[in-house]
Amino acid sequence: MIDQQLITIENYGDFYIRSDGSYNQLHDLDYGDRKLMKCKKCGALILRQHSRCPCYYDGYPMDSIIYYSVDSRAEALEINEKYNGFYFEYKYLVKSKNMWIDCTDGKWIWSKDEAKRQKMVDDVVEAARSLAKYLHCGQTDKAGKDYFSGHLCHVAEQGGHWTEKVVGYLHDAAEDTPYLYCVRSTRYSVEQVMQMLQEKCDNQLCDEDAKEIQEALNLMNCNNAPSRKEYIKRLSQNNLASCVKMKDLRHNMDISRIENPTEKDYERVKRYQREYEEVYKAYCKVIDDRKSRFEW
Repeated sequence: MIDQQLITIENYGDFYIRSDGSYNQLHDLDYGDRKLMKCKKCGALILRQHSRCPCYYDGYPMDSIIYYSVDSRAEALEINEKYNGFYFEYKYLVKSKNMWIDCTDGKWIWSKDEAKRQKMVDDVVEAARSLAKYLHCGQTDKAGKDYFSGHLCHVAEQGGHWTEKVVGYLHDAAEDTPYLYCVRSTRYSVEQVMQMLQEKCDNQLCDEDAKEIQEALNLMNCNNAPSRKEYIKRLSQNNLASCVKMKDLRHNMDISRIENPTEKDYERVKRYQREYEEVYKAYCKVIDDRKSRFEW
């Protein structure tokens, strides 16, 4: 069933000639081969290793098939150069056929636990999207366009990680949406937003994920800071809040969204540019510090 979703790009056979002229066996048992294949659904490159033994176990020949995701042909050739069939199979057994599930929405899922986790993630992102659409219903941005589809969707869809998408959809929920069942001057708290998000989810967020998202939302709520300067400084210390805020600022800096910009609009964009540089600088410092920990 798996192979039906794949097409062969290159068949490396049962032996690979290394750069030094030596031979590397590309299977673990008596017979087999290794192939570079491509997913018909999403185009992902998969290195497939098949090992087979003529000995029978419970009436069937012994078979072992490994499906390993690679980023490029170069990576596949590097694996052929370095790893024989036995080492490849037992080093990468976590991604074996017994744990393979499916290719869904262009993403390869490798285990039942990961599939369950992905379902939860997709559910939370969709719940955040639905909640943001509800809370910002009727609101427009400075260009007069629908706030949800014109701004929030843009910020969220730029997110590389699912938590960035959730925070992207909800980053203005506590800051810019009035409490619908009270006076217009009352705003939702981040805690209320998180409670509504949990209620919309079929699968509850784990405490660690909920804490990370809530912390980022609190930091992105400018009403929680005594000044704009302190607001930018505080959120710059949080990786998730920084990632989403940079996407938010980049979109807000796009003056082309406003048909007839005024001097006030240009001044606001300049402020956004200064803030973006500050957040970006702090973000890069965090990344550099993390990299330095792994330098020898």
